[in-house]
Amino acid sequence: MISAEMYDGDFDDPAPFRAPAPAAKPAPKEPLSLKDAFAHVNSVMENAVTLRVYNAGIYSYYDFAQRQRTVHTTPTLVTPFADLDREVLVAARDKLVELGGQPPQLPPEANTLNKPVKGLNP
Repeated sequence: MISAEMYDGDFDDPAPFRAPAPAAKPAPKEPLSLKDAFAHVNSVMENAVTLRVYNAGIYSYYDFAQRQRTVHTTPTLVTPFADLDREVLVAARDKLVELGGQPPQLPPEANTLNKPVKGLNP
């Protein structure tokens, strides 16, 4: 038997087994910005103040007049804008404006220091 270091390919000797080199890891992808994320989902202007987003089989409606998001699942979920992530709301509003809607401006971001404490704390 010939070792891998000594093998030169002569004399019809079979090549010694060499484990394949590990595959190179692909470079990590940059995460999508929210604007790009809204560009890749099915977003439709329902009316001048409502954006309908269809993603993964679920319809979500961002209603900027009533300041709430309605998600049509079983049961239907209604979430006030105050409970949603501000960046998502800004991206949804920007998408609606891009599609030709005229939603009202979002209120200024609330100061997180003045939010009431939820839970059992007095």
